[in-house]
Amino acid sequence: MSMRLAMVFVVVVIVHQLTAGNPPDTTVSNCEMKWRAILVLTLSQAELRFRLDSGAAHKSFRLEDVRNVSNDEALRRVTHKGNWTIENIKLAPRSTTDKTLELCGLLGQTESVDLKYCYNISDRGVAHVVRLKGLRKVIFSDNNPRKRNNLVPREFDLRKQPRITDKTLEHLSRCETLEELYSWYVPFTAKGLAFLHGKKSLRKVVMSGVVATPEEIATLKKHLPQCHVDITPLP
Repeated sequence: MSMRLAMVFVVVVIVHQLTAGNPPDTTVSNCEMKWRAILVLTLSQAELRFRLDSGAAHKSFRLEDVRNVSNDEALRRVTHKGNWTIENIKLAPRSTTDKTLELCGLLGQTESVDLKYCYNISDRGVAHVVRLKGLRKVIFSDNNPRKRNNLVPREFDLRKQPRITDKTLEHLSRCETLEELYSWYVPFTAKGLAFLHGKKSLRKVVMSGVVATPEEIATLKKHLPQCHVDITPLP
């Protein structure tokens, strides 16, 4: 991801409008078809772009002028603009904090949250994410980088970064609708895996870099007989 893209792209949310007809607060002519929408939040403005599932029409409008406010303030304003079923939330690493996740928790029914490479979040932020209604899938990757990469700015002190720990798995274990959990290069341990024991809603768990023995991974599989478990321990 280039520096320019990282500065512009804050969050993209794909949503499906719950009711047929016009998108909310627009002047599009009457239509009985369902609308598909993409919510785009940038550093300078927020837009909700509507189009028909067939791709036959398109309408864009700015939800609110959010110039000269923080990303989190822009997201806070967007959460009060409609009632949508959200297909996926994907957050940009450089601008995502626990406060951002708290605001995401207000977005309503959401199926999937992608937290890959978000290095400035902690267990406390994840606690807000699991409150989303209908949450089915959560994705983590490289949330606690040990070395600087092209997503982490030079001025960011890795020694002081928030941490994703086993507490995150404890929070996720309380999400009654969670079906899929993906994690790459996040050092969860056998203690964290134990929070997932007996979680009947889970259908797929894929992890790498976990601090656990083959025996401890086998124990998790035994406690999740309905679930596909693919875990690679830390070498």
